[in-house]
Amino acid sequence: MSVIVKYSSGSAYTLVPEKVETELIQDISVYHIPLSNFNRATRSGLGFSRITIIGTVEDKRACLWHDIEEVSFNSGTTYQAVYFSSASFADDLWSSLYPYTLTLIASPILYAASVSSATVWGLATVSGIHQHGNVAGQAGIVYLGPDCYFPLVQSLSGIGNQSVGFTRELAKTVNGVVYPVNAPVFGIAGLLVSETTSQDVPTILMPVAAVRTIACKVKNATATTGTVTVWTATKNKLTIDLTNNLLKWTDDTTTVQCTFPTTAYLAGTVVTVVAIEGASHGVSIVCRAAGGSWTGNGGTLAAILWTNILTFGNLKGSLAHLIQWPYVLAEAEYQAIHFAAGPLIWNTMSIAHKRAGTLTLDEDGVLRDAAGTDYSGLVAGRITLPAGGTAVDVAMTEGLSSRWTATARDTSI
Repeated sequence: MSVIVKYSSGSAYTLVPEKVETELIQDISVYHIPLSNFNRATRSGLGFSRITIIGTVEDKRACLWHDIEEVSFNSGTTYQAVYFSSASFADDLWSSLYPYTLTLIASPILYAASVSSATVWGLATVSGIHQHGNVAGQAGIVYLGPDCYFPLVQSLSGIGNQSVGFTRELAKTVNGVVYPVNAPVFGIAGLLVSETTSQDVPTILMPVAAVRTIACKVKNATATTGTVTVWTATKNKLTIDLTNNLLKWTDDTTTVQCTFPTTAYLAGTVVTVVAIEGASHGVSIVCRAAGGSWTGNGGTLAAILWTNILTFGNLKGSLAHLIQWPYVLAEAEYQAIHFAAGPLIWNTMSIAHKRAGTLTLDEDGVLRDAAGTDYSGLVAGRITLPAGGTAVDVAMTEGLSSRWTATARDTSI
């Protein structure tokens, strides 16, 4: 027989063992009744199997013994989740073979191949998720999150240990409170970016991406005229021309512009700004004042650069919810962005949004970030899929909008 082991990367390796032993080592837990001499046992529902695999290999390094996360005994038709793996070797002095003993602690549940729903955007529902195994399972989620997200409502920090840079040369007094040099000021609308006594200077180097969508919210607090800089860098400048009611994006050679809601902005209405760079530097800029209509335009900024730090200019107001997704948002997507700094919530399950990029929650309840690091401690609750194919709707009801899919695997025992 052959045994397939799968690593955290998803790649697999086939062992051809001489012997496989499987035993159930835990299915009860013992508890004590307080203030008594009685101990009782109860089914824990945590039936772990100890699996011992004995064989020989020609190279001890051929298998990543420490990174085994799944095992299959039926040529990959179903897999069991592995929680612990350990390998030991015996010396064979008469050949170049290495006898090994591989010990696994695994779930007895057999998982079939994962099936994904269609990709949806933001606060949406995926209907009819089901699995046909004979024991209850749970749905998985693949959340195609942003490369960076800075809410800028309480701190300069973003997801994934990222942070916006900030400087100011002088102390500043706001609403009677004195903020020292380089101390940011936050209001209801986000990070204050103005030149009252001294210019606030937020900076950020955007993550590398082949294509990207950047969104942010800006709010004016002081009526003004002329040009307001959203961000500036060599060959990459986004400005608001208040005199001519235009939002302008330039690579210092070509400018793409669209109508900007100046009247609403000067009245203190929050404006959402979205800048999109697609293939071959094709770009779009769109904006909308809260309660208003979207306006936009497209073109090509052939010389645009993202390798320089973006410096945010004097908005005479606030900046909030600065985001970059590593894909081009469709019109229906950017018009339905739900800005939220809190957890991502599906049904009765939540994931603390602390990691950048794609988050993958598998059907065994393990959450990994884009680098494959286990962050399962960020998950609370689960989305149960009953046995026998009963359909369940999976709905995202809170959290920052991004593309996502729901997944399911048949679970049997």
